[in-house]
Amino acid sequence: MLKNKGLIDLIGTMKSKHLYDNCQLGNLSRLPFSCSENSSTSIFDKIHFYLWGPTLVLSLGKFKYHACLVNEFSKYVWIILLQ
Repeated sequence: MLKNKGLIDLIGTMKSKHLYDNCQLGNLSRLPFSCSENSSTSIFDKIHFYLWGPTLVLSLGKFKYHACLVNEFSKYVWIILLQ
């Protein structure tokens, strides 16, 4: 285990007494994204839309879903809360 090898430090209490090397090692690194040749050249050329939900915990306004819009050119982000 990584904890026994001194490769990670744990703070606080653990709910599980078992830490698995494969799970920990699998999350250490990721391959880089390839460069996209299709990039936008002006604002509102391309908008990415993500919908999240339902969330486990409701927000103060009792919203369960979140819509996220990202303008590829300016990287401006809109978050819209949805019930």
